[in-house]
Amino acid sequence: MIFFHLGIGLGMGLLTFSLIMIVMELLVFTDEEYRKMKNSVIKTNQKISLSIKRKNRAF
Repeated sequence: MIFFHLGIGLGMGLLTFSLIMIVMELLVFTDEEYRKMKNSVIKTNQKISLSIKRKNRAF
């Protein structure tokens, strides 16, 4: 839902609305959901950096 509200903010120019909705959504996340998000971000960053390293190695 965060990306959904970011899209509304950027696409429709409703930045204040989207920021308020994102903050409200973050307030209701449980600790387990925050851990899952953190792990997801870490895994995504690792995949991206590995992909970049592989592309650089090809040259």
